[in-house]
Amino acid sequence: MERTDDQSGDGTAGARRVPWIARLATASQVLVAMDADAGGEEAAGYWLDVLAHNARRWRPLFDDPAAMLQAGLDMRQWVEAGLKANELENTCGTERRRSWRDMSESEH
Repeated sequence: MERTDDQSGDGTAGARRVPWIARLATASQVLVAMDADAGGEEAAGYWLDVLAHNARRWRPLFDDPAAMLQAGLDMRQWVEAGLKANELENTCGTERRRSWRDMSESEH
């Protein structure tokens, strides 16, 4: 088993490798569903920057997707809603999504 030292604190450092990034980059859509806290926002910022052409931040309704599942929410419906929202955004020609860093900087 390959060991990765996760210095990011978000648990996704092992996914930050060229083969995984390349695979995600070829997807038509990527929902970035990190935790709904500061660490999750930071981790999401990385993925939104790396996959700017096909990624959308899709915040969990609770603290994290696992909490939603434990509460009995329909995860398939939540994911499908995110994909549909992304399709509508792209179809309607609205402004391209920006990373959370861009949005937070423009608000101050």
